[in-house]
Amino acid sequence: QLEYPLTNHMKGNIVLTQEKTAIAYYRVRSETVMLTDVEKKLKTKRKVARALNRLKANDGFEINLLPVNADIRGKMGAMRSLIDSNNYEVGVDKLMKTAMVLEQEMGMVYEYTWIIGVPLIKKDLAVDLKETVTNSISNVSEKFVKGLGFDVELAEYWEKDYREQELEVYQNLSELLIERLTEDELYYYQAYQFLKNIPHERQDVLSSQNLDNLMATKIKPLFGGGLHLNCDYGESYISYLPMGDVGVFLDGNHFLEVVQKMPFPVEVKIQATFAESKGQLALSGRSSRARTRTKNIMQEAHLAGSKQKRKIVEGQLSLDDLDQKIDDGVDIIDWKAVIVVSGSTKKQMRARKKYLINRFDSLDIPLIKATFDNPYLFQSTLFGNFLRMQTSRWQHTSTIESFAELNFFTSLHAGTKLGFYLGRVDTTLEEKEDRKSIISSSKNLIFMNMLLANKEGVDGKKTNNPHWALTGDTGNGKSVTAKTLFMQMALLKDRVLYIDPKKEMRKQFMYTINDPEYQKKYPLDVDFVKSFNFVTLDVRDTKNHGVLDPIVLFDETEAIATTKAMLTNIYEGTWNLKQKTEINEAIAKVVLERKEGKKVGFWHVIERLVESEISDVKDMGRFILSTVKGSVLELAFSHGDVEGLSFDKKVTILEIEDLDLPTDKNENLDENKRLSVTLMFALGTFCSKFGSRNPKEETVTFFDESWIFQSSPEGKAILKSMKRIGRSFNNFLVLITQSTNDLDDSEDGTGFGTVICFDEVQNREGVLKYLNLPVNEINMKWVSNMVQGQCLMKDMFGQTNRIVVHVIFEEWLELFKTVDDTEASKMENRFVA
Repeated sequence: QLEYPLTNHMKGNIVLTQEKTAIAYYRVRSETVMLTDVEKKLKTKRKVARALNRLKANDGFEINLLPVNADIRGKMGAMRSLIDSNNYEVGVDKLMKTAMVLEQEMGMVYEYTWIIGVPLIKKDLAVDLKETVTNSISNVSEKFVKGLGFDVELAEYWEKDYREQELEVYQNLSELLIERLTEDELYYYQAYQFLKNIPHERQDVLSSQNLDNLMATKIKPLFGGGLHLNCDYGESYISYLPMGDVGVFLDGNHFLEVVQKMPFPVEVKIQATFAESKGQLALSGRSSRARTRTKNIMQEAHLAGSKQKRKIVEGQLSLDDLDQKIDDGVDIIDWKAVIVVSGSTKKQMRARKKYLINRFDSLDIPLIKATFDNPYLFQSTLFGNFLRMQTSRWQHTSTIESFAELNFFTSLHAGTKLGFYLGRVDTTLEEKEDRKSIISSSKNLIFMNMLLANKEGVDGKKTNNPHWALTGDTGNGKSVTAKTLFMQMALLKDRVLYIDPKKEMRKQFMYTINDPEYQKKYPLDVDFVKSFNFVTLDVRDTKNHGVLDPIVLFDETEAIATTKAMLTNIYEGTWNLKQKTEINEAIAKVVLERKEGKKVGFWHVIERLVESEISDVKDMGRFILSTVKGSVLELAFSHGDVEGLSFDKKVTILEIEDLDLPTDKNENLDENKRLSVTLMFALGTFCSKFGSRNPKEETVTFFDESWIFQSSPEGKAILKSMKRIGRSFNNFLVLITQSTNDLDDSEDGTGFGTVICFDEVQNREGVLKYLNLPVNEINMKWVSNMVQGQCLMKDMFGQTNRIVVHVIFEEWLELFKTVDDTEASKMENRFVA
């Protein structure tokens, strides 16, 4: 008969056991520790050891690593409220598909949660001898009544007796990222013990909170080991595997880190009690008996002429060390760790069980099958039973410092709790064959809502910087990532601008949505793309002349800065002092006239230079005039009689015909390229204006080929102004560029809140330095073995991970194609040895 250890008596994070012992439960928010960050792992382990050591007065604790339901349907449902009303149908379609695709792959979509339970000691506030005697009599009476099978009625505010101790525990653990559980959370985590690997809605479980509902799950032992769980939500098969003898050295064990790398959900239950140091049944007595056994074994081996076994010698040394620690007053704990593996079928559970045993055996961490002990292990590891069902079986004894080597309260996590699905965290250091193998081996999902970057009150966020940077060599997945983020942002209640100097998007998007097969399969996406405002600026169409005129588009300060930058960049040489002075004065006069309401524009600046009586200035004016006429730069020159580009559309994709950009910032520029770069300055300021027009409206600007701005001091100044409008104007800037070197912001404190770095073959060291990662052999190998679609991401929470971007919508991948699959490539992939 299963007896449940906890009662219905819950107040906040405190619950009573059947024996009326109070236990406080907390969630510990895990710290993201990068796979290669050895130093941070050491710091975290020391911190955990210090925190747990403070719990000695509470006699023990239990720690649970739970792969709980991530509530993917609830998350995607909550995202609906963020979708723009005009895109609601296609937005909901994408959210529903996300939940469906992930559930098809993973079954129950899960995420790891750390829970720690600590027993509380009731504080008897007796003030004199009489009250002390009264309290003692009450305790004895309560035990006597319970022995007769009756229950003692609890006082209405019973939890007040434990509040002081609970606060003490909370403070003792405060060095960790600790949160008190709510009653709903405490109930759900209890319920989860009976719902392992069974898909369910968290809200459904919470809607009927009752101890009887917890116990309604039918639990049946299986022949050959394991248990079958069956309830209203479904069924699953589980098996318990206690950790066996791991030897005397736990350094670098990292058992709990390895568990989280498994390609399926694995639960770990750890129960620990502080060992008594003196007494026959305490540590000193146990050590004495173990020493006698070891001595006898060593004597027998000596008499038989056998070599002493390494384990016996190590055991002798560890006993010496234990005795010394007892004498020194070092705290020792007894603990056991039990893995719980589950599957939706008996066959799946047993395959996973075999995989775990073999995997951990290769790491010298034996797992015991415990075939006939599964019913006992199920009951003894239920929340609260670590106080009631203590056994020396599968027990380990160590210092807190050695215990902390299991690597508690860390994870590999990236992104936000709520957002669009972006991909997976890569949980290994090894090189993978392709993106698919990383996705199949990692279940650490990444969700991302970039609009949270400048919001207050987001737990764990390290920066309010809203800007993003995407860097890397061509062909590694940078373009697909940018377009994925663009499509996600286009669904939300914001305004989006994509500057596409390469002219890829309009051509491919329109080609795809005009395909009859695509129209038939994805009508919602066809309508969505048709709602985009595609603007192609072709200088051959005179209606486009002057639409990027900075004097028409921008306010006084921006107009002066941009026109100066453009006129400086037009000439490959350097203007002399007279010429510079005339440029400055002509610009200032024309901008002032514009401010006063006159119809003037950039052409007026040039015409006044041509009319100058100073020969150098006149020649300069004629040179500029002849250079601009008939070139792509005519898009930025008008007489003030044009409206300029509109800011009003929800989604705008802007491209420029005949824009001839250099492929590298160190390239020597011919005239066409220099004029194209000059026009980009006007585009950059246009982006600033777009982002700063309405501070109450969220705007997102994607700027491809943004490395152009690093090619001159004038370009850097414009980039700086683009970034500066950021948070105060609710503008999110996404710069897409070739290298982290293009993000050099030593003179610019704004930087980027989120950075995604794809591989740069010639600059791997620079990538590591930009992300503040040590340049060492492990990290260099970690970067160099990235495959297509794999990248390093540092997010707004300060978490750096190697991730893989995963686009699950075929309809989007069709839109993103930049290189068609040729017959040759298909044949190449078909004939694999």
